[in-house]
Amino acid sequence: MFACWLQTFVGAGLPVPSLMEEVVVGGGPDFRGYSWLANTMRSLLPMAERLDISMDANMKSDSLADWIKDDAVTRGLMVWSPPMVGAFARRSQ
Repeated sequence: MFACWLQTFVGAGLPVPSLMEEVVVGGGPDFRGYSWLANTMRSLLPMAERLDISMDANMKSDSLADWIKDDAVTRGLMVWSPPMVGAFARRSQ
């Protein structure tokens, strides 16, 4: 995955990029990331169907965020987002 970015940057005449990865992590009843995580999971449904991956009925539910929250709070879990990776490079003047 990162090799593709390297080739893109270098192919455009830029130096090798610096990469940064971030994730959103949280838990408890007041964590605001449950709906964001649910929307992210729902966005993957079309690809899962194309790949013939069966998904739990909860994944298709409008109450997925509540389901994730209830499960995390009840079990004392932390949840995290998929990693977001950014790349940047600076061209010398």
